[in-house]
Order: sequence, then structure tokens, then C-alpha cells
Amino acid sequence: MLIIRIQDILLGILVAMIFMHRHVPVDISSLWQYALVGMVYFLARSAPAYVRKYASYVILCWGVCEVIIVLLQEWHWISSNHSRFDITGTFGNPGPLGGFLGILCAGVINVIYRRRGINDIRTLAWVLIGVLLMYGVIASGSRSGLLAAFTGGVVIFIRRIVYLIQENRIKRVVVECFSALMILSTVSVILYCLKPDSADGRLLVWLNTLRLISDYPVFGWGTGGWTANYMLYQADFFATHPHSHFIMLADNVAYPYNEILHIGAEHGLPGMAFFIWIIIESFRVRPSDCRSESLLTSFWAFIVFSLFSYPFDIVLLLALFAFLVGSLEFRPVFYIRIPRLIYKVSFFIVLTILSGLSVHSYGLYKKAWHDPKLLSYFQYNPDIMYMYSQMETVPDSLRSDILNRTSFLCPDSEIYCLLGDENMEKGNFDKSETYYRKASDMVPSRITPRYKLFKLYLSKGDTLSAVSYGRKILSFKPKVESTITLRMKGEIKSFLRKWDVKE
Repeated sequence: MLIIRIQDILLGILVAMIFMHRHVPVDISSLWQYALVGMVYFLARSAPAYVRKYASYVILCWGVCEVIIVLLQEWHWISSNHSRFDITGTFGNPGPLGGFLGILCAGVINVIYRRRGINDIRTLAWVLIGVLLMYGVIASGSRSGLLAAFTGGVVIFIRRIVYLIQENRIKRVVVECFSALMILSTVSVILYCLKPDSADGRLLVWLNTLRLISDYPVFGWGTGGWTANYMLYQADFFATHPHSHFIMLADNVAYPYNEILHIGAEHGLPGMAFFIWIIIESFRVRPSDCRSESLLTSFWAFIVFSLFSYPFDIVLLLALFAFLVGSLEFRPVFYIRIPRLIYKVSFFIVLTILSGLSVHSYGLYKKAWHDPKLLSYFQYNPDIMYMYSQMETVPDSLRSDILNRTSFLCPDSEIYCLLGDENMEKGNFDKSETYYRKASDMVPSRITPRYKLFKLYLSKGDTLSAVSYGRKILSFKPKVESTITLRMKGEIKSFLRKWDVKE
């Protein structure tokens, strides 16, 4: 018997939208990610309950291993995967690490709560795992991860409030809700004060993402549309708001930091509605045991994390989401009677196809990072294309093509500066000026685009504009004062001194 549940239908519609309505064509080198996530979901939905049980323990062991790696990185026994952060686990930066550990921690908190009053070695083991996971979240410094972990406590609190209401203990409900509100407010203020600039920066990203949604609210931009258009919208925002308090917070942005808004930008309000529908349906799930209840809690923690981060852009976290949503017993919609033999054969055929596609595509993906001649395979992969656009070792025959394709996939201040440089070398001064100005509007707190614009005026003999713009640069205070910015300002000062002597 094949049970088609509501999440199968809703996710099926979302996947169809992702593949059929696209701003950027499907990237062949990334097919392994889709296949991997699909395989995880297929296994979570089709495998026997005991397989999902052991898979849950494997994921939990993975989380413990991440904490061990965190400790080793803290002690500087092994290096992290990011030059700016000491702790990343096996992830690229601390954000996804903290989110992953926080999602697991929320589930473990539920297990510990359910085992309260049971004093045995297993309860002690669960408490130890919970402490380790929480330590990993705190060490990562991820506020979104902390919110995900706190979801476990919030779920327990809500269940308690429901119980008190059923017992008609209204005064107790009021007191505990007021206390919880005070605690929540205090925690929110503390989390904001830890990194206020980062929090305000997210507000800027959300504001511009809402502008993307408002321009195409029904169908959205299509898959890849957010990455291809966000920085252009940010540039337009600062061009029309030159004195905005967000200027010193702005930077090149690669993620929307809210997956619901991300879906809305690329697939419009219908896409948002389908995803929110899944979340609403999760509140109707009635777990059959403690493990199912913990998986549901982790699912809600994942949703909380996704409101402030970018888990769908991290393939391992996306696979975790597929496992969580596939393991939950959402309401069934209809049943299909399939003979047992056909069911098993179909299961292995689908599994074989997804595995083969994933392995083959992953091989191309790994080669693409080292061989620019495989351009036809990775031409729609923004990460690989961006890397090659910054490399000076790329063959001249491919450089211009890669740069222009990258400017379509993921434009940012650096890419537009490179486009300006390319056009200046060709003598296209007007086009070069357009690119430099756009690069400056994208990240107004950076001096490099302004300096390049100053050099452009000198190159085309417009000395008066160079003098005027040079003086503006000297009065400009960049976000980060470095030896490079000091050298640029020093060169401008030297030029202006010579100009003043001539005058």
C-alpha cells in the first residue's frame, strides 16, 4: 500500500515550480545535489520505520562528531574551513554549523523532557548529548542556531500551556505566559545586541527582497532570480537613498537570510503559500512515539532557523530538511494499492537512478572546480563561475565569456568592477563608467569602485571630473580602513597636490 501524504503533493508542486519556472537554466554540475536530496526524501518516505530510526541516530552521531571537530578547532589542533572564522566544523562557515547543531539540540531537548523522572544511563547519555550540542551552538556564535535550539524549549512550554488550559488553570496560564514573554523579550534583545550590525544588515536584505517580490508577486522571478537580481536592487536602493543609515552595513550579499522570502522572490506568492501550507500541516501531525515527536520538534527548529538564515543553499542542510519532512506522518490524502513485488522493484529502480545520477553529476562538479574548459557543464553554477571570474589564470579566450555570464548569474560590486576594467581596456569609457557607478551603488561603503572611477576620468583626459571626484573620495570614510584604501587615498592626494601647484 502506497500512502500519498499532503507533503508529497505540496513538495511535488514546489519542485515542479523550481524546475519549470526558471530565471537561470538548470546547472548540470549541480544535479547531484537535487538527486541526493531527492534520494534522502524517497528513503525517508519509503523505507521501513526501523531504517528511519537508525538514520536518526546516524544524524545525531554526525552532530556529536561536529562538536568534537569544534573542540579541536577551538584548541587549534585542526584548521577551520574559513579564513575569517576559527570554528566552522565541516561546514563553510559558523552559521550552517550552528543551525545544524541547534536543530538537533531542539529534538534532543524534547527527548530529555520526555524521559524526565527516568534515572538511568540512557537518560544521562541524552543529557550529555544535549549539553554537547548546545555547547557547539554557543561556540559557533550563530544566533539563528541558538533560536533553533530554543525552539525545543518553546515547544515544551506551549504543550504545558495547552495542558493548563485543559485543566482550567487560567491564572497559572497568565502568569507563565507573562514570564515567558519577559524571558523571550530579554533573549531577543541580548541576541540583537551581540551583533547589531549583522541584524540590521538582514533588515536591509529583507527590505530589498520584498521589493523583488512586489515587482513579480504572482509568478516570481524564477529559480536563480534572487541571486541574479538582488545586488541590482540594492544598488538601486542606495542610488535613490544616498544618505541611508544602511550604507555602512551594506556588502555583497549572496543569501536572502529568509527562505520564505527567498521562495516568494523566485516563485511568487503561490510558492510562499505552498511552503507555508506545509508548515501549517505540520501542526496537525500527531506523533506516535517519542522519536517522531522529537523529529517534529527538529522540523519546527529547522523552520525557525530558515527564517534567519539560508539552509536551502547548503546541500547537507537541505538533505536534513528532506529527511525531517519525509519522516513525519502528515495526513494521508489517498492510497494506491501496489503489489509488494512491484513496490520493491520500483523502490530499487528509483534508488539506483537517483544514486547513479548523483554520482555522475558529482564527478563533473568536482572536475569543474579545476578545469575551466568544462564551461558548458558549470556555466549556470554561480559559485564556480564566480571563482573563475576572479582567477587570473583563466585562458584569455574564456575570460570575457565567463565574466559576462557571471554578471548575469550573480552580479556584485567586484564583478562590476572587473567589467568596468575590461571595458576601459577596450576604450569603452562610457560603458566602463556605468559599471563603476553601479559597483559603487551596490556597496557604497567601499572605496575601490570610486577609485577606479577616478582613474577612468584620468584615462580619458577629463581632469576636472577627476579633481572633483578625487576630493569627494578624500572626504569619504570607507567601512574598513586598510593599507589598500590608504594607498588609494595617497595616490589621489599626490595628484591633487600637483594639480594645486599647476593652478
